[in-house]
Amino acid sequence: MSAKDEFQNYTNLLNLKYYNGKDNYSDGDIEDEIINYLKESQGDDAKLDNIFEKDTRWPIIYHLSHIRKNIVNWYPFKQGARILEIGAGMGAITGTLCDNASHVTAIELSKRRAEAIAIRNCNRDNLEIIVGNLNDIELPYKYDYITLIGVLEYAESFTHEEQPYNEFLKKISRFLAPDGKLLIAIENRLGLKYWCGAEEDHTNIQYDGISGYPSSKGVRTFGRNELETLLVSSGFKSNQFYYPLPDYKLPQVIFSDDYLPTIKNSKRYRPFYAGIENLHLSEHSAIDAVIDNNSFPMMANSFFVEATFNYNIDSKISFVTFNNDRFEHLRVHTRIVDNKKVEKFCDEKALKHLEGIKDNNFQLTKLGMPMIKEAMINNRIVSDFMPYETVEDRILDLFKNRKKERAIEVIDQFWNMLVSCSTKKADDNSYFYMEGYIDLIFSNCFIKEEFFCFFDQEWKFEVIPTDFILYRAITNLYRFNSFIETIISMNELLSRYNIDEYKINHFKDLDERIMNRILDKHIVEYLETRSQFNDSNCIEESHSDQINKICNDYESEIKRIHEENSNELNNKNNQIKSIVEDYEKEIDRLQNVNNSRVQEIQGMNDSRIKEICSDYESEIARLNAIISEHSIEMSLIKESNKELELYKNETQQNYILVRKAWKSYFKK
Repeated sequence: MSAKDEFQNYTNLLNLKYYNGKDNYSDGDIEDEIINYLKESQGDDAKLDNIFEKDTRWPIIYHLSHIRKNIVNWYPFKQGARILEIGAGMGAITGTLCDNASHVTAIELSKRRAEAIAIRNCNRDNLEIIVGNLNDIELPYKYDYITLIGVLEYAESFTHEEQPYNEFLKKISRFLAPDGKLLIAIENRLGLKYWCGAEEDHTNIQYDGISGYPSSKGVRTFGRNELETLLVSSGFKSNQFYYPLPDYKLPQVIFSDDYLPTIKNSKRYRPFYAGIENLHLSEHSAIDAVIDNNSFPMMANSFFVEATFNYNIDSKISFVTFNNDRFEHLRVHTRIVDNKKVEKFCDEKALKHLEGIKDNNFQLTKLGMPMIKEAMINNRIVSDFMPYETVEDRILDLFKNRKKERAIEVIDQFWNMLVSCSTKKADDNSYFYMEGYIDLIFSNCFIKEEFFCFFDQEWKFEVIPTDFILYRAITNLYRFNSFIETIISMNELLSRYNIDEYKINHFKDLDERIMNRILDKHIVEYLETRSQFNDSNCIEESHSDQINKICNDYESEIKRIHEENSNELNNKNNQIKSIVEDYEKEIDRLQNVNNSRVQEIQGMNDSRIKEICSDYESEIARLNAIISEHSIEMSLIKESNKELELYKNETQQNYILVRKAWKSYFKK
C-alpha cells in the first residue's frame, strides 16, 4: 500500500462534520513532531519507547509513553460496551478503550490531534473519531461509559454558562445509559505535590490551586470534597474514588478508599516533576505524616472517579500496581478485586511471560516451597487475597521497635527455608538453585505466625547461588528503609550470612546483568531523571544553589556600588587636582603680573599698594577655602568606603550563618 493510500485509511476514521476549521487547543508545533514519530513507529509501541532515548521533552512523554494507558487498562469494562471518549487528545488511551469495547466514539477539538489518534489506530474497525466541540455534536447512542481524562478542568473554557462545570456534566449525562458510568481523571488542587512547592499543572503558578485560583480563568481543578459535591449536584449519586500515584498522567500505583496506602508501601512509586526550582520538600518525606493523620484521600495528587447515577453493586478494584519500566513483553500488572482476589493481568504481548509465572509457582511447589495457590482464568493469574503481613513488614516492624535480635531471627528463619529447598554443591558446601528463582525475597512472602508462604514469583534464570537470593532480599529491604542502617549496617547483616565484599561485588554485577534483561533502560532513565527532583538531598542542593546565587548577586551589587563610588571619588580627585593646578597657575600669573608691575606699584602711594595686596590675599583665601571644601568631601567619601567595606564583611558573615542554618534544617 502506498503512503498516500495509507494516509487515506487514517482519514477514513475522521468525522469532520462538526469541525469549525480551528484547532483551539494545542501544544504547538511539537504536535507535528509527535505525528511524525507515530508514522515512523507504524503502530509498534516498542519503537515509541525507543524515542525516549533521544527525546524526553514533556509533551513527547505525555502523549507517547505507554504508561499513559495505565489510567484505564486495569478497569473492569463490561463486555460489548460502548465507550464515549471526550477530549481524546493524541490517542494515548484510545487504543486501550478499543481493546475493551465493541465501539468507541472519540471526540477531539483539534483536527491535528484527531489525525494522531487515527494514525495510532488505523487498523481499528470499532472506532469513530469526531472532530469538534461536544456542545455542537449530535450523538445517536447512549453509552455504557464516558471518559473525561484530563478534560473536566477545562469545562469553563468551552461551556459558557454561569455554572460551567455543572452544566457540562449534566450535558454529557444525557449521553450515558441509565446504568452507565462516567470515568473522570483530574488533578487534586490540594495535592501533596503542590504543598511541596510544585507549580500548578495547568497555570504553572505556584500555590495557584491551593489558594483557589485567584487570578486564573478557564481552567481549575477540585479538592476531593468539592469534586464529590459537584458530581452529586450534577446527578451522579454514587462515586467511587481512586488515587493514582504519582498522578493520573503516568500512574505507577492506584489506591482506593477500600485499600489506602500505609507507611510500609507508600514509597513504592517515583514522584514525577519537571524541575526542582520551587520545591522545598520531598514528597516521600511528607507522605508518611499525611497517611498517619488519615489525610491521604484529601491530599492525593490526583483522582480517578467512577461516577454513576445510582448505587453500584458491581465488583470493585481495590488496588493496582504496574511494572512500567520493563520491556513490553514482560509488563505484567497486579490488581486486587474487592479485597478478595488478586489478579495478574497483561497485554497480549506479555501473555507468554504470564504463563511462565504460573509455571514457576508449580515448579516451586514441587521443590517443597510453600506457595499461594494460583489459577489461570481468562488470561489472568488469579489467587486469593491474603490479609497477612509480609516478611518484610514483620522485619520492618521489629527494627522500628528496636527489636534487632528478633528481626535477625526472622531473617535467619527465612534463610533456613531458602536453603532447605536448595541444592547443595558437593565441592564447597554452598547452596544454589538449578533454576534461579530470584524473587524469593521478603516482600514476596507472607508470614502467618511462624509459617511462610510465597507469591509473585515472576523470574526464573540459569543456576543462581542461594545467597544471591538472600542478597537481593536484604538490599531490597534497605533500598526503601534507610533507617535500618542506624540499627545495623547492611554490610554487617550480609556478613552474617558469609556474603563478603567479594560476593557483594559479584552479586551487584549479576543483579545488574539480570535487570538489563528485564528493564528497558530508556524508560528507566527518563523516569529516574524526572523522579530525582524529589530527592531530599537534591532539593537541599537546589536551595543551597539558590542561596549561593542570591549571595553572589548581592556581592556583585556591593562590588558594583563600590566601583561606582570609586569612580566618583576619582572624579572628585581629578576635579580637585584641576582646581589646584588652576590655583597654582593663577598664583604664577599673579606673581608674573606682580613682577611686571613692580616699577608701577613702587610709584603708587601706600594706600593703593595695600588695596592691591588686600585683593590678592582675598583671592588666596577664596582659593584655599575651595581646597578645604573639597578636602572635607574627600574625607567623607573615604569614610563612606570604610562603611561599605564593613557592610560587605557583615553580609558575608550572615551568608555563612544562613548556610549553616539550612544544613541544620535539612539534617533534621
